[in-house]
Amino acid sequence: ELPLRLVGSEMCIRDRCATYRDAFQAFLQALFESAPDIANLVEIPKDWWPDEWCHDKDRTRPKYHRPACPLKYALPGHPKSGNIWESHTDGVLLRLRWKRVEAWCGIFVHPDGSILVLYVDDFMLVATVLQAYQHWNEIGRHIDFQDPGAELVGYLGAIYRFDEYNPKVPSHPRSIATEMSGYLKNLVQRFQREHSDVHLLKVKTPCPPIRKEWTPEDEEVGRFAGDIASYAASGLFASLVARPDLAVAVQRMCSRVTKWTVVDDAKLVRFMSYIAQEHDQELLGILGPDDLEDLELVVWPDADWNGDPNTTRSTSGLFVELRGKKSGNCFPLTWKVSHQTATASSSAESETVSASVAIRSAALPIQALLEDMLGITIPIACKIDNTQAIAAINNGYSKKLRFLGRTHRVSIGVLHEIANNPKTKMTVEYVKSAEHKGDFFTKELDVTAFRDCLLYTSD
Repeated sequence: ELPLRLVGSEMCIRDRCATYRDAFQAFLQALFESAPDIANLVEIPKDWWPDEWCHDKDRTRPKYHRPACPLKYALPGHPKSGNIWESHTDGVLLRLRWKRVEAWCGIFVHPDGSILVLYVDDFMLVATVLQAYQHWNEIGRHIDFQDPGAELVGYLGAIYRFDEYNPKVPSHPRSIATEMSGYLKNLVQRFQREHSDVHLLKVKTPCPPIRKEWTPEDEEVGRFAGDIASYAASGLFASLVARPDLAVAVQRMCSRVTKWTVVDDAKLVRFMSYIAQEHDQELLGILGPDDLEDLELVVWPDADWNGDPNTTRSTSGLFVELRGKKSGNCFPLTWKVSHQTATASSSAESETVSASVAIRSAALPIQALLEDMLGITIPIACKIDNTQAIAAINNGYSKKLRFLGRTHRVSIGVLHEIANNPKTKMTVEYVKSAEHKGDFFTKELDVTAFRDCLLYTSD
């Protein structure tokens, strides 16, 4: 989902369109290459046997007991078929002068600036109309597709709506809206079908109020304990693709899957109630060609110090967006909610750990990919709402946080070097907590704060 949003942002900045094609019987297009002296044989169901394998026309007297045939093509289901298909497509694209982007599996860049995203047998191409026609023709000579290239509308469970490129106003900003209304409605319908006696509520946030007191219900197994893994996985997929407003609620449910109680039942009912009413929320990104002059990668790491009552570990939150400084246009790229790997003893510690994860696992890889796509290094602006964490990063050392390398495996020295390396073009800036976009991904907010934060990520 992140590569798709990155490619979408590039499309808004330049005069590109997005088309996709689905490979026909993908794996069966690649030859199965065995190691020397190793035979890969396949048993064929008797109903598929040719007539010459039997002594009579009625096929009642077979000539063979368990005949097997050499495996010629990468059969779906074989443990090696995925790698064989990947090698086949890589070979085709490399011969056609596509360059594979390091550390981003499935993304290829062409010398003319076109970008190709490959997900198993789904090919998505971002290029000008003329380039798209040429590339599809070239690739189609080596890979069979089910249909001609079509505009990207539905992809991986989400629906996309693009502003068309208008050559009469080439500098006009363009937007991409992503929604998963149908997917979420189906999820709610499945829940109501399987639990018809549950009454959904009218709510404005997906998280119930935090309970701080303990009751016997905290130890009693909940009624949804057997189904929660499926519901949580479906919610997690939606939150990753297009619904950042679900991220905290989903993370809280996922952390309770193996120890689900009666108290947790209320979380699932609240979650289903929320998406039943807010299934049509859209994720909106806007950028224009003029934004390329002052484009910046804005990273919002935040942490809620010991805020989850079910664990002592703090919650890290992350939001990353591309922004044009002058225009204010923004394009959301990725977000994350996760428990930290160790218990933090102070707010500064939790904030520093969150910043480390955001910079090293999100900001730098995204910056590298954008450099391959756009040919320029996009500056990073890291926004932090804790002055002690900023001081530690700027100084490269903190006496109070000197133990971080042994607990969270975070090196303040590394953060200092990244921040002071001219090649990364990164600045660390202070932002008030009330204005920090990462706060949306660290805790269960009240209704007013939650609805205000929706403006950052949804239309």
